[in-house]
Amino acid sequence: MDDTFTIRFDLSIGYISYKFIKNANDTYHIIRTQYLMNCKKTQGWEHVSQEEVAQLKREFMGK
Repeated sequence: MDDTFTIRFDLSIGYISYKFIKNANDTYHIIRTQYLMNCKKTQGWEHVSQEEVAQLKREFMGK
């Protein structure tokens, strides 16, 4: 899996994106940015396992 990658969903009123950043201990930090109707909200998770990231990637990308 890549060290850093982004999955973005473009919507008619904005977007939602997830940025995955690999940590030194083989876990990921995930940053979710939601920008809808000129309102931006950011949320983050730390120490997400590679298995959880692989599952999210399959769900988001339909693979």
